[in-house]
Amino acid sequence: MLQMQCLQYFLVLFTFFLLFSIAIASPLQHQSYPSTIKIGALLSLNSTIGRISKIALEFAVERINQEQKLLHGTKIFLKTMDYNCNTLQGVTAAMKLLGEDIVAIIGPQTSAGVHSIAKVAEAVHVPLVSFSATDSSLSRKQYPYFTRVVFNDGLQMTAIASIIGNHGWREAVVLFMDDNLGWNAIDSLSCALEPYGSKIVYKLALHPNLDMTELYHNLIQLQNMRSKVFVVHVQPNFGRSILLAAHNLKLFDEGHVWIITDAIVRTLDAVYSDVGLWKETRGIIGVRSYMPMSSKLKSVQSELRSKLGEKHATGQSLNAYGFYAYDAIWTVAKALNGFLGKQKNLSFTHAAASGRAGRAKFRVFENGHLLLNEILNVKFSGATGHVKLDTRGERVRTTFEVVNFVHKKVHIVGYWKERTGYYTILSDVNGRSIGRRVSKAPTGDRSVSDDIWSRGSSRNPYDWSIKNYLKSIQVAFPKDAIQRGLVSTTVDKNNTTIFHGFFIDVFEAAIAYLPYNASYTYIPLGNGSSTHNLENLLQKLADKEYDAAIGDIAITPSRLRIVDFTQPYVASGLVFVVCMKGYSSAEIWSFMKPFTPAMWFTMLAFIIFTGLVVWMLEHRNNKDFQGKLKKQIATAVWFIFSTLFFSQSERVKSTLGRIVVLIWLFVILIVASSYTANLTFLLTVEQLKPEFQGISEVLASGVPIGFQAGSYIGEFLKKLGVTKDRLLPLQNVSSYAEMLSKGPKRGGVGAIVDELPHVQLFLSSECSFRIYSHQFTSNGWGFAFQKGSKLTVDVSTAIVGLEENGELQQIHDKWFGSSQCDFTNSPESNQLGLASFWGLFLVVGLVSLTAVVFYFSSRILSFIKISTDVICHLQKIKMPSLNI
Repeated sequence: MLQMQCLQYFLVLFTFFLLFSIAIASPLQHQSYPSTIKIGALLSLNSTIGRISKIALEFAVERINQEQKLLHGTKIFLKTMDYNCNTLQGVTAAMKLLGEDIVAIIGPQTSAGVHSIAKVAEAVHVPLVSFSATDSSLSRKQYPYFTRVVFNDGLQMTAIASIIGNHGWREAVVLFMDDNLGWNAIDSLSCALEPYGSKIVYKLALHPNLDMTELYHNLIQLQNMRSKVFVVHVQPNFGRSILLAAHNLKLFDEGHVWIITDAIVRTLDAVYSDVGLWKETRGIIGVRSYMPMSSKLKSVQSELRSKLGEKHATGQSLNAYGFYAYDAIWTVAKALNGFLGKQKNLSFTHAAASGRAGRAKFRVFENGHLLLNEILNVKFSGATGHVKLDTRGERVRTTFEVVNFVHKKVHIVGYWKERTGYYTILSDVNGRSIGRRVSKAPTGDRSVSDDIWSRGSSRNPYDWSIKNYLKSIQVAFPKDAIQRGLVSTTVDKNNTTIFHGFFIDVFEAAIAYLPYNASYTYIPLGNGSSTHNLENLLQKLADKEYDAAIGDIAITPSRLRIVDFTQPYVASGLVFVVCMKGYSSAEIWSFMKPFTPAMWFTMLAFIIFTGLVVWMLEHRNNKDFQGKLKKQIATAVWFIFSTLFFSQSERVKSTLGRIVVLIWLFVILIVASSYTANLTFLLTVEQLKPEFQGISEVLASGVPIGFQAGSYIGEFLKKLGVTKDRLLPLQNVSSYAEMLSKGPKRGGVGAIVDELPHVQLFLSSECSFRIYSHQFTSNGWGFAFQKGSKLTVDVSTAIVGLEENGELQQIHDKWFGSSQCDFTNSPESNQLGLASFWGLFLVVGLVSLTAVVFYFSSRILSFIKISTDVICHLQKIKMPSLNI
């Protein structure tokens, strides 16, 4: 009986537990993850990229589905559609995909396909993750549901512009596809070249359906191009055709440069299978996206090669876009993992759209915006490196390799990084590669030393447009510069004039620094006695009578309007020069010179202040400071003045008074010592004092002002308010000393305004004169060239190089040297001011005030105590009377 009861109880409990489990399981099953999720792919399977990408996508899906912790057990189903790179077929294929429960689309493979399909994907909230659409015009601003794990062409073109600019090439010819992708890329390249002073001189837009005859006809016109730098940005198969045609047209001769973009670099193995062709075309420079070698990349490479078969076991046919496709679907998978962890349900609703093909049914992914946010937040290490997208849907940390095709192999010569620019490969002592930024100076010792150019040449091609332009540079300069010591001439045995001087040395050093040979001829202007007008010289240069102008030509805004200037090769600016008058130590007020008026006034104020403080602290208890009012004042003043000589006879009794006097005596000791030392210097050393302390005093003085004839200085001084009758043009620097010595009263000048280098040259040789100079404007001297001259940038770059290696400073020191004149400062500049002693005065002031505060505080407290005692005493006296 007991057993039956136990069995009944067990059956009841089991039934209750079973019902409870079913009740709990029902809502859990309702919230379970989906068993499969569909992802679409739009590829062109008749292309190399499409075929390899399909295999990479299928392999990625296989790996994703094997991951136990990924997607919470949900499997991915890949739906691939072939649209044959045809826009209409692409739209049709997309409609078929979007009619199913597709959560994301990998692709489309081409940029044109993205332009056609992105708006449809946006309408149904399905994100697009592209692995090969590189059009720089594609953006989330235009297509909110578009993202890509591949680079965009804008960055690739910036990398190419860096190569062109860093090698000093000024012109380039571009071959590209006549479609939106090609035009957008070339516009990006044109903008990227501007900072380097380079430009595209010819754009050859090629239709994708050109046959070889038409292609040859288009390429023939390149044979006579002045520029020999060719940039090719076309589809991979078409790129090989262009290179074959260029080889047959002898466009790979030495001196030519061919730069190809990523898509062609990845498929050039077909060209290099021909040994004879390789010998003719080697030296091509390419730019390709950088994929750091990692264990994951090696693993994917191995698997893809096995799936491609023995036919594709080696070579570039593996194609980088397959790796980008692999990472694209992993990006979606990781985004889905985060999405399912938060959402679990995939919600689709029916929608319809009408078009020429009739009504097509669509499935709108209601959670598409959530999945898109997860895609933008994905971050992982993929086969192509670090995968992370920014808010624009673009991949961050883009890097390109600069490669050189040599000996049937790809030789890496440098890297381009999005944030840092062009870097070259160097090796340390252990053979490891290290990076160093390339200088923009196209010098012979440039870091890229392993580049191999067309036909295996190791010589860096120079700018052919410059070569054709520079038959012989006509360099004009003012002959009167000879009078200024900046240009000199000698005649050799063959009666040939040889020019020397500061301008000549700098110009020839800059020309020698150029990466190409440039011949030049000097043309002196003027008769050598009178100053040649520089404005007339620059106007002739603007009228193309000469190619360049050198000399003491300051760079000013008005001159920049008509000619181009190089980087300044010497610091300049206007200075005024005046005579120094000797300062006599026998002047009646010489003893006042050690201190400035402000210092004397402060000393007097503190003597009076300290005397009053000491009197205040002492006069109540010290008989020496008592008596009639006149006597007290006289005693206090006498006491403080006597401390200057440490001869005070009065005694200080209070503690506070002694503290104040002690601090004051310390201040007096330092001040008196400083006064004695400075007075000794002023009385024993010969002093020089400029007649004018600043340009404002010169302008307001009314004295005649000399300036260099033929320069802009006269007009500049007129703008400052100097009347014409005060301006005296001087023909050469050698007359400066004479005119300053005469002075205004004897037909000379009171001051001379000239440029700093001229004054430096004058001071280095005229030590018998006392000259004071002060710079009040700042500019520089530069070489002038015709507007738009290609030499301007190159010579500027050369000047920067000369400055960096110290050669420019050596030339400057050779001609200007350092002045041997020793000009001692004026007495005013040696005066000691309040700034040297304000700390001491601050201390004595604070101590004195503190003592006064303590004194009055004690007095107040004493008064309060006495008052209290009096009140208490009065109260005690009145108490008995109250009791009576």
